[in-house]
Formats: sequence, structure tokens, C-alpha cells
Amino acid sequence: MKVAKHWRETPERYRLEAGKCKKCGHINFPGRLVCPDCGTKEFEMIRLAGKGKLETYTVIHTAPDGLPTWRPMQLVLLNWMKE
Repeated sequence: MKVAKHWRETPERYRLEAGKCKKCGHINFPGRLVCPDCGTKEFEMIRLAGKGKLETYTVIHTAPDGLPTWRPMQLVLLNWMKE
């Protein structure tokens, strides 16, 4: 499998699709196999609105081993809105 093709075919990356737990309603982005809140394995796919609220962020200036060129790295946690 080519990496470029894999990324194009990953729906949650380009269409912002997330898994919504059918039991408790928890939204997982990216999707998971098991809900972290209730442990069920049943999800429905929903589309996120493409906007959200910035919850927190960090900047990493010392990269992990094996990623020396990825400096500085910015990591962001967003609370996505549903469409």
C-alpha cells in the first residue's frame, strides 16, 4: 500500500468523520474500536463541522528519537463541533 493512497482513503482525515458511540453518545476522533467511556463496540459515523473550540496546545522543541527534523512540533486538542 502506498502512503499517499492510504491518506486519501482515510475518511476521518479529509472529511472529518468521527465515530459516535450508539450507547452513550461519546464522539471519538479519530474513530476507535472500543468506546473509552462505556466500552461498547458499536458506533455510527458522523461528519464534524470543520470548526471547533481550542481546548489546549503545546509546542515540543525536543523531538522524540527518530524524528529529529520535526522541530518544533505543535500539538493541538480541539473540541470538534458536529455538522
